[in-house]
This record gives sequence, structure tokens and C-alpha cells, in this order.
Amino acid sequence: MKKLSILIVALGLLFAGCQSPTPAERLLNADASLPAAHTISDKGLKVIASFINNRQHTMATLYGNAAALQSLQGRTRPTAGEELTLITWKQKEDEHWFGAKIPGAISSLETVKILPGDNKNVVSYQRFVGAALTADRDTIGNAGRIAFMLAQQPSVMP
Repeated sequence: MKKLSILIVALGLLFAGCQSPTPAERLLNADASLPAAHTISDKGLKVIASFINNRQHTMATLYGNAAALQSLQGRTRPTAGEELTLITWKQKEDEHWFGAKIPGAISSLETVKILPGDNKNVVSYQRFVGAALTADRDTIGNAGRIAFMLAQQPSVMP
């Protein structure tokens, strides 16, 4: 009787432990994906820094090209050709890892480009908001956002 009970428990655990693998489309975080019109990889941008704002429940990643990274590392004045992109997501609970937070819906995408001008460089700033990333026409606070992006210290990465 004891052997039969152990066998039943063992078989029960075996069947309970077997589960089909999670489909790949459920593992990909589609909510955090950028629309096709806004790509990072095509521009050759690399991760420079990342941020978490617990009060607003957002997380952000700052991307930049090689010129921007070099300028931020050397703390030099911005030079023509630099491009920075800051993407901000709303946080959501990770359904695969208890207690973890992952990027959810896109909140905003901001770009700063340093363009050559006649006597000095020109700073171009654009902000896109919402999941569809529509252009934001509000210019209040743009100077502060530009200064914030240009003042970031790159993360140390191996």
C-alpha cells in the first residue's frame, strides 16, 4: 500500500510538472515594441543610460550614436552629427517573474539632433507621445528636456 501511494504521488508530480513550453509570441513584449516608423537599430543607436521613475511608474532608455556617446563620455560640448533618442515606457508587472517590472506601453519618444549651422550648431528637438507616437506640438519644457538628455552620464558597460 505504501509503495502504491508513493507511485501515485510520483506520477501525479510528474504529470503536474510537465507543461508545454510558452509560445514565442507570448514571450515577446509586444506592448513595448516601437512602431515601424520609429526604429533604433536602423540608425545604429546604442544604449547610453537607463532610468526608472518609481513615482510616475515609468522606465526610460537613452540611446545615442557614436558621436553622442563620445561627447557624453568626454563631457565635451555637443558637436554636429550627434543624435540622442530617449524612449519612456509605462511600467507593468512581469507575468513570467514574480515582483519584476518590465516596460509596458510606450509613453513618449524624444530625439535630440545636433545639426551644423552657419556660425554654431543648431539643436533639433522632437517629442512623440502615446502608443502611436504622434508628434507633440507643445514646446513648453523643451529646453529643459534637451539639457536633461545632453547632461546624462553614460552607464558603464562591459
